[in-house]
Amino acid sequence: MKDNNKVRRVALMLTVCLFIGSLASSNYVIATTINSVTGTDTKDQQEENLLPLEEALYSIPTDWENDVWVNRDYKELTIGETDQIYPRRIPQIVGSSVANDIWRPTFHFTIVEGDSVTLNHKDSNQDATVTAVKPGISIIKVTYDRTTYKGTTYGASSNSNSAYIIYEVAEKGNRADIKIETSITETPYDTVYYQNGNYVPYTFTVSTDRAKSRVVSCNGSILKGEDGSYTARLENRSNIIGITATDQEGKTRSKYYVIDARKIAISVVNKTRGGTKIFAGDKIGISFKGITNPVPKLASIYNPTFYSPNYGNKGTCVTYTNELLGKVSGYCKQWDLATNNTIEVQFQKEGTYTFTNGQITSQWWGEKLGTDREVITLPQNTNAATNEGTFSSLPEFTIEVEKAGENTPAVTGIQLNKKRISLLEGGKYQLRAKVLPRTAGNQKIRYESSAPSYVKVNQEGKITAIKATGNKQVMVRAISDEGNYIASCKVQVNKKPVIDFDQAEESVSPKPTKAPQRTKEPDKDKDQKNQTATPVPSASTKPVQSTESLSKEAKEVKKVVTSLNKKFSDKDLLKTYRIYNALSKKEKKKVDPNGLLKQAVEKMIKTNHQDKKTDITIWNAENQTRLVVEEKEDLITKMQQKVRGYTLIKLWNISLFDIETDKEVEPEKTVKISVPLKESDDYDGYVIVHFTDDGKVHYIKAELKADQLIFETPSLSNFGIIGYQGASPLDLNAAVKKEDHIPWTVVGIGAGLILLLGVVMGYRMKNRTKSAE
Repeated sequence: MKDNNKVRRVALMLTVCLFIGSLASSNYVIATTINSVTGTDTKDQQEENLLPLEEALYSIPTDWENDVWVNRDYKELTIGETDQIYPRRIPQIVGSSVANDIWRPTFHFTIVEGDSVTLNHKDSNQDATVTAVKPGISIIKVTYDRTTYKGTTYGASSNSNSAYIIYEVAEKGNRADIKIETSITETPYDTVYYQNGNYVPYTFTVSTDRAKSRVVSCNGSILKGEDGSYTARLENRSNIIGITATDQEGKTRSKYYVIDARKIAISVVNKTRGGTKIFAGDKIGISFKGITNPVPKLASIYNPTFYSPNYGNKGTCVTYTNELLGKVSGYCKQWDLATNNTIEVQFQKEGTYTFTNGQITSQWWGEKLGTDREVITLPQNTNAATNEGTFSSLPEFTIEVEKAGENTPAVTGIQLNKKRISLLEGGKYQLRAKVLPRTAGNQKIRYESSAPSYVKVNQEGKITAIKATGNKQVMVRAISDEGNYIASCKVQVNKKPVIDFDQAEESVSPKPTKAPQRTKEPDKDKDQKNQTATPVPSASTKPVQSTESLSKEAKEVKKVVTSLNKKFSDKDLLKTYRIYNALSKKEKKKVDPNGLLKQAVEKMIKTNHQDKKTDITIWNAENQTRLVVEEKEDLITKMQQKVRGYTLIKLWNISLFDIETDKEVEPEKTVKISVPLKESDDYDGYVIVHFTDDGKVHYIKAELKADQLIFETPSLSNFGIIGYQGASPLDLNAAVKKEDHIPWTVVGIGAGLILLLGVVMGYRMKNRTKSAE
């Protein structure tokens, strides 16, 4: 009886410990206080606030004008409440510029995060009804399809312009009485434009009255705060900034902002002499690719004015400020700011000109701003009011202006040293170009190839023949920076001839050497001196003749060994080495006493397992393979979507090909790979990401040595470098999704119960043993 009580006490103590441990390890832990909120929030806070979206494009899409507008960004709902989502295609499709003849495409409504709301349908050319069904946060994404109206086809919404609406659902009376305030001033009509990099830093402040803790995030990544100030990385898309505050009772209140950021390109063209080099006195044009009108035409609601100062019409324009030039502007006609926005200026003297305070100002006829979010349409109004506003922010930029002089004439042309060349595969040629006249101020030249996969050219004019072009030719062009003058060189690439073993001839002529000393094995001594040498008999000895003739295979190997100064294909070299390995020890010594063949093969293996262009090396791969690396810059945007929350810096396809069959193969064992890394202060660390052929994503720990990341992998495909801030992507391997919290806790308790059962059973077995004694 006493033993059973002991067992019960042990079981009770272990159960209590396991229960407390499961709570501590679960995601239902107490939140950190506001004073310590620095981004190290608990996992349940992170999951509540974690709202991952599809990744942004990291370049300017060609369809950047195709936008989606919705009637709200964020709304609080109580269980049972409903809301209407009414989307609009921007630009609108209208049959007449004055009539309300509006064509609407098919819109798609998708719940991309959460399950606190439901939708009455997923596709419609009108609106959608949202119903709150349970507490939580949900995100709805809105896009539209390509459509045709009156014979004209209009594109789908751009991948960078998907619209998002956040719904926070709570039970009635269960929302914390917390006031959340921020310094965010951007409206749905503003865009934060940036020029360089994959994101733009955006700093804002947050205050949460009567809150015990808070979590601030951007696109699902927790932000580190300092004295209430946070800096988010806004990407080329609609970005979601979330703030969740918790009170002493554990109740929460959230607030979400959708802030548009878009990548743009700023081009500067010298209208006086062409090109980008600017001299004092030149007139230039500054234009912007990727911007849009903040207040577009919406039938019966908004109609931008055209620029006509005499009639009081201010139109829509891009404006900047410069200390010497003052305020400068680039006007569109009326609705075409996306493609017509050039600012024209003239520099009177040399120097550095910095342009700041970039904004878009717009004037429109119609309703006050925000009406599009309140109504679907309005009757025609021929006496509409005139409104105006200043919107968005554009990046600062500088222009260098050089001193004008007699020695800076304009460029009139460009000339090459060759108009046509022929190369073998792997061959190189230095193309030389010169700008005309030689006294022109801007001597800059850039080079381009019409088919880089066949013929590459660097920016110094060095041409490299990659593979045979057959009957076709590749055009390599030299282009002047000023005036864009072009000179072309046609490049023909032919296959490299491969030496046939049967035709290979010995290239080493026999030379006399000293006569070998008489030994028991005279032939061996003779061949160790020189495999092609002819012994000269001494006065006291007779000429020594070989008593054993070489086999056919040995002769074939010897022929190659004595011709290694010639170029052999890797395939033939491997074939010879296999034959060599099958020879007897005596024949090996006779045909290759100095190990030249082995050295050649080792050099070939080392060369085949390095890619000089990308500086990537592989180890432990099979000797008969060669490394093939392709840079996949064009896939970075697509693959970036699979590693949301982190930055995909580089991407390569790494593979092995069998030298003899020229077919792709997988390594037979784990290989080690090194890839180059240019470190940046933008990231706290780096890991390797492996995109497998079956669509999975694996993060691999890597070791940094001398600007190289070294890692191991059992298989090959697409590999990239991930840059991260804060927590490493490697932590995701142990991360727990919100819906998995209870199952993981149960697993922990289950494991504890197994341990408990083992203790109890052991205790009983011990007692039985004592009883048996």
